[in-house]
Amino acid sequence: MTIAQITNRTVKPIIIATDFYLGFKMEEECFSNAIIKDVDQKTTIRKKSNNKSQLEQGPLTWPRLKSVKELGYETFLEEVINPKSGEFYPQKDDGRSIKGTGATYYITDICRIKRADGSEFLYTKGIVYAWNSLGDPITHSISKPEIWTKTNFNYKTEFNDKTSS
Repeated sequence: MTIAQITNRTVKPIIIATDFYLGFKMEEECFSNAIIKDVDQKTTIRKKSNNKSQLEQGPLTWPRLKSVKELGYETFLEEVINPKSGEFYPQKDDGRSIKGTGATYYITDICRIKRADGSEFLYTKGIVYAWNSLGDPITHSISKPEIWTKTNFNYKTEFNDKTSS
């Protein structure tokens, strides 16, 4: 399939900011729901909101390191989303915005995995075409957005014979 075949299709551009990787939020939710036990729960946590650092009281949760894939995706979104309106930057022609343009997501591959037990899974690969604030085109590949890692936390209390606690 060539680029000419892809561009000949009628595709609606995405104007409102859309999250293409929903799995990143689900991975973050696993960690935010895992409250560290046997720790003073009145610990203050420093959270960022509106580019200011505020002190909030809340339960202490396990920290999560973001993957390279997630960091690259966040950098891409910062470049192509207008922070004031929350929409993708439009395409520009001679410095003027073209109405009705925004990011376009093309799915290039769909893969089906069928297991011996009869279960089936689908995942996709695609490309997002978008523009930055200057109107320059930017592309970002989206690989397997349906796949995410669920982290399960297990808590176990053991008795210490040496300290009797």
